[in-house]
Amino acid sequence: MSDFTDLVNSLKPLAWYRLNETEGSTLKDSARFYDASMTDVQLQESLSLFPGTSGVHFNGNTSLATTDVHSALQIVGDITVAGLIKPTGSMSGSKYLFHCSTSGEGRSENFLWGFGIRDGKFRWFHEYSTGSNIALTGVSFDFQLNTEYFYVAVRDTANKTVHFYINGELKESLAYASDADGGEFCPLMIGGTEPGGSNFEGDAADLMVFDYQLTAEQVMALYTAGTNTTIIKQYQVSGTIREADQPVEKDVIACTWDTGKLLARTRSDSAGNYQLIWESYDKEVLVVALDDWGSAWQPDTLYQTGDIIRPTTFTGYVYECTVSGTSDSDEPQWWTESDEQQGIGTAQFKVKPFNRPLAHAPVIPELVPES
Repeated sequence: MSDFTDLVNSLKPLAWYRLNETEGSTLKDSARFYDASMTDVQLQESLSLFPGTSGVHFNGNTSLATTDVHSALQIVGDITVAGLIKPTGSMSGSKYLFHCSTSGEGRSENFLWGFGIRDGKFRWFHEYSTGSNIALTGVSFDFQLNTEYFYVAVRDTANKTVHFYINGELKESLAYASDADGGEFCPLMIGGTEPGGSNFEGDAADLMVFDYQLTAEQVMALYTAGTNTTIIKQYQVSGTIREADQPVEKDVIACTWDTGKLLARTRSDSAGNYQLIWESYDKEVLVVALDDWGSAWQPDTLYQTGDIIRPTTFTGYVYECTVSGTSDSDEPQWWTESDEQQGIGTAQFKVKPFNRPLAHAPVIPELVPES
């Protein structure tokens, strides 16, 4: 988890398309909160403006990701759209990163918001009435090919203005005459438009939609968090603990293979399953499953259900409390019959053999995907 991820989550985006992992034809982790099926979208190398960030490449022709129609995406009021981009290829014409659009010219098919680049300038597009266009193209700022930008547009409906930010700084504000309306049948298009054409060419990651205006301070905070990100990678091992071919609950630890340093500790569940997670260390580990050693028996002590005790002179068995109560003043005569429960004072206990540890090594940990 990074500061950037924490900040984005705290700002509660309507949708956040990280574009850093795919599975089949779906942007796997892009569904905050609307999945998008994709065509010809290719994984690409890291974008350096935000350290540790990787995204996808849109080819400017057939690359496109499409959501289903969701009422939450039919935003006709204030909206903020943002993303980390790197234009490549040609700057000629319109290149849309986001477009809430569908084919048709009826009011219900109106384009509600479109965000991208046109001829190397800022671009915003929406429709009102029955297909009447609001098409805004910037004047003062020029995008450069093969250069990374954190690009943000904020539609302010109270003042009928779209504000454009680059790398946290306000670069241009463009006024428009009419707010968007209609658009009930529009899905969200990522990398182009529903009618076809105007496809973005380049790399992109962390495309976000907020159904409100981000302030200038929030835009700068996102840029600062992204550029100052320190990535702390997490690693994990997981599995199932069994004894005599039966799943068991045990304490499970992971240690470094070379020095024995403890990395993580957990307990397997009733199905024997466990997961251990730690930070930074990515080399071979030793995984050990341990029986609960419990605590030495004490006189006149209240024991609760589930407590584990052992005799003061260890015999190879531990005792689990099944009925809460208080122990006697004198240590009991310990028993070893596996199915027998006996009283220790007013408490009841059952006997359990203390088994030798189960060890597995060397184990190669897996990188935990960022959430």
